Amino acid sequence: MRKKLLLLGLVVVMVFTLIGCGSASQGAPASQQNEAASGGTAGTPEFTWRFQMVHNPGQPEFELYSQACEDIYKASGGRLKIEPYPGGALASSTESFLACSEGAFEMTTSWPVYLKGMEYVFVAAGDGEPMSMAWEDKMVWMYEGGGWEQMQKGFDKFNLHMISFGMQTANVMMATQPFRSFAEMKGKKFRTSCPEVAEAEGIAPVALPLEEVFTAFSGGTVDMAEFGTLYYNVGLGITDVADYGIYPDFWNCSNVETTVVNKDAWNKLPEDLQILVQNTFRAYAIRTTTILEYESAKTMKEFVEKGQMKFIRLPDEDMARARATMYEITKEYAETKGELTKETYQKLDEFYSIYYPYREVSAWWGKGLTANEAAGFEVKSYLED
Repeated sequence: MRKKLLLLGLVVVMVFTLIGCGSASQGAPASQQNEAASGGTAGTPEFTWRFQMVHNPGQPEFELYSQACEDIYKASGGRLKIEPYPGGALASSTESFLACSEGAFEMTTSWPVYLKGMEYVFVAAGDGEPMSMAWEDKMVWMYEGGGWEQMQKGFDKFNLHMISFGMQTANVMMATQPFRSFAEMKGKKFRTSCPEVAEAEGIAPVALPLEEVFTAFSGGTVDMAEFGTLYYNVGLGITDVADYGIYPDFWNCSNVETTVVNKDAWNKLPEDLQILVQNTFRAYAIRTTTILEYESAKTMKEFVEKGQMKFIRLPDEDMARARATMYEITKEYAETKGELTKETYQKLDEFYSIYYPYREVSAWWGKGLTANEAAGFEVKSYLED
C-alpha cells in the first residue's frame, strides 16, 4: 500500500508539472503551445487508443485534452499513444458512448445526457437538471457526495470506465428582447434541452439539435435559445444575433461532460499507466471548467464595453418558485425513472440536507454584494439597469 501511495504521489506531481510546462500562457488554448511528442520516446507504442471528443479543433476543451494525450505519451516513455479525434469523426456525437462501449474506439469525452433515454441516472447525478447545483457545489457532490459513484454505476451498464469529468459553468439564455422575469417570457418559444421549468412557467420549450440552433434563433423561429456558456456561444455565432444575455441558468445547470474508456481496453493497461491516464485527465478536466468561466467573463466585459449585448439577471423569487416546482418533478422521476435514479435522488437529498445549511453559514463573504463592494474599488457593472 505504501508503494502504491508513493507511486500515486509521484504521478500526480509529474502530471501537474507537465501541465505547467505545457501551458506557458494560462490564458491561451493548449494547441497554441503544443509540439508533437518526439524526443525521449522510441519504438512502437505498446498501446494505441483512439479518442473521440464531442468538441472540435479550436475549442478549448479539444486543445486541452489533446495536450493531455501528448503528455501521457511523453510521460509513459512512448508506451501509450492516445490519438484524439474531433466530434463525429468516428461516430456521431450522440452515439459516441455506445460506439465506445462496443469497442469501435477506446475512449470518448461527451455529455452523458445523450444516454438518458436508456439510463436517467446520468441526468440526475451529473448532467444538470433544471434548478440543480452551481458548478462549484457540483464539484463537491461529484467527488465527495456520491455523484461519481452513481455515474459509474450507470456506465457499468455500458462497459465503460469513467476517468474524469469537466463542467459547463454558468450557461446563458440568448434573447432579442429584454425579458426580466418568467412572466414576461410566458408564451414565448425557448430552445432548451431541459423543458420542465419552462413548461411549468408557461414558456414554450422547443427541442433543437446544435446544428439548428443558430438558424432557428436568427430566423425568429424561437424567441430565446440556450446552448452552453457565453464563451461557447461565441463559437456558435449566436452572440452575433442576440441583443440580450439572461442569467441565471435555470435549465440544465452545471452540466457534466465525462471522459470514459472502454472497460476491455482499460483492463489491459498496467496499473502505472491507468494511474497516469486517470490523473492526467482529471487535472486537465479542471481547467476545461475554469477556462470556460473566465473566458465568459472576459467576453461579457468586451460585449458590454462595445455595446454589443446587454445582460439581465432574473429575480430571486422566480428562482425559489422554480426550485420548489422542480423538486416535486424529481420526486415523480424517482418513482418512474428506475431504481438507480431513485437511489441517486435519495443521495442528493442527503447531500442537500448536509451541504446547503453549511453553505448558508459558510458562504463566501462577497455573496450578495455588488461588484464594487466585492472588488473593494469601483468596477463597471455588467448588469443592465
